[in-house]
Amino acid sequence: MNAVSEKFKENGIGWKYINIAIIFCLGIMYAILASFEVFWYDEAYTVGMIFRDYSEIIEITSRDVHTPFYYFVLKFFYETLGGHTLISIKMFSVLFLMLYVVLGGYLVRRHYNRQVEFFWLILSGFMPAMVIQSTSARMYTFALFWVTCASYLAYSLYLQESRRKWILLVVATIIAIYIHTFSMIEMVIVYCSFIVAVLAQKRYQTLKRIFIAGAIVAVSYLPWLFVLWRQFSRWAGWESGWSNTIEQFSFHSIKVYMAEWFSSIENPQPYAIIFGLFLFFISGIFAMRYVKEQKHWMPVLGLLIALIVLVIAVLITIFIVPCFLGRYLFPLAGTVWLFVAVGIYRTKNRWLQVALIVGILSCGIPAYCEELRLENESGLSVYRDCIENEWEEGDVIMADAYFTLMMSIYFPEADYMVYGSMPNCIPFDNCTVFTKWEQLEGVDTVWYLSFSNFRVGNLYDKYQVMGSKDIPFSYYDIVLEKCVSKE
Repeated sequence: MNAVSEKFKENGIGWKYINIAIIFCLGIMYAILASFEVFWYDEAYTVGMIFRDYSEIIEITSRDVHTPFYYFVLKFFYETLGGHTLISIKMFSVLFLMLYVVLGGYLVRRHYNRQVEFFWLILSGFMPAMVIQSTSARMYTFALFWVTCASYLAYSLYLQESRRKWILLVVATIIAIYIHTFSMIEMVIVYCSFIVAVLAQKRYQTLKRIFIAGAIVAVSYLPWLFVLWRQFSRWAGWESGWSNTIEQFSFHSIKVYMAEWFSSIENPQPYAIIFGLFLFFISGIFAMRYVKEQKHWMPVLGLLIALIVLVIAVLITIFIVPCFLGRYLFPLAGTVWLFVAVGIYRTKNRWLQVALIVGILSCGIPAYCEELRLENESGLSVYRDCIENEWEEGDVIMADAYFTLMMSIYFPEADYMVYGSMPNCIPFDNCTVFTKWEQLEGVDTVWYLSFSNFRVGNLYDKYQVMGSKDIPFSYYDIVLEKCVSKE
């Protein structure tokens, strides 16, 4: 028994199979979570985008705040799989999550050991931020993988240069910056960190190569850089449209972002937020000790880049446009979790390590179960059954706010109207803004979608409610009312 124990400890054979088992379990967990066709508004936006032509995607994104690259790749992936199920859209996110987990786990093991890899895998799989965003039909895991690749290649080139690595760095960086505005900002900070590191060692030939690589990347991004400038200028003037859509930077917004990383914005759990902050505090103390002892700056450098991006995001939010959400730091999650994993390992206290792992699982597993419950709500089937069986040609589906038009992806052949204003960058062709009663002339039946606790407009002046159905959908409680003209 002692010989087996020593072999387990020294050679890491036991840790190898434990880590493989974790990766396998994460793959099953997230595949199950992605197997439901429930899409909240931003995800519905993605679905609407991939149903458009490539030229239309460019046109729509040029009026929004994203590049078209993610939608191009996702559309190709969706159509390659036959385009028969919306589930494949979420599976795309799971695919790149697992690529990130496998690649990141390998890199952590290579530069540290299997125990640090174990802690890193637990963090990457069970921290609430990962649970909530990893199956989202958005570009976050796609960006996570490529930012992780590019960041590691920069670090690897710092250790030992090769032509192949430089080429891969340029390719990975171009992909990363074209995924999202914030992944672009994150890569700029990574390159700046790389420059500072080689300057400290007076490696001027390496510095020259960094500038060459950066110039290639910059030229590659120029076509969209001019569009990005126009995007920010346009959105900066849309003051009234930002009301109640994105948290302005304040003490309250800080609490919201903490909830997004350590719990959930919609259903924040105080214990999870408190534990998350405690985890960072404890692991940070021991991670800094490790950095000072080993003179190995990679763990703290990743966290420093995340903090710099956070400051930039706050400045953009205050002076240009309120664009920062906690999920925009998601592409840097791999480096953040590395900092925490090294700190947990460096404690060298088995009981404290076990307590921290239990704490992570105690936050992550309930978050996963909650996401599974929300994805498995019966409201979608209620909506589909009602509309497919009772909706008739000529009927109109009306929403009290444009984000409830996420339901339009499930029944795109209907006509939708929405109260108030609607940005010209949404990809739904069948949506119009309701501004005058003449638009409803000849419409006998209106299917009115609204939040159960929030209604706007005066539809009831002209129509009477003949029946309603409650539709629990993701984080929302929606009511669908059948309204028939009084005339």
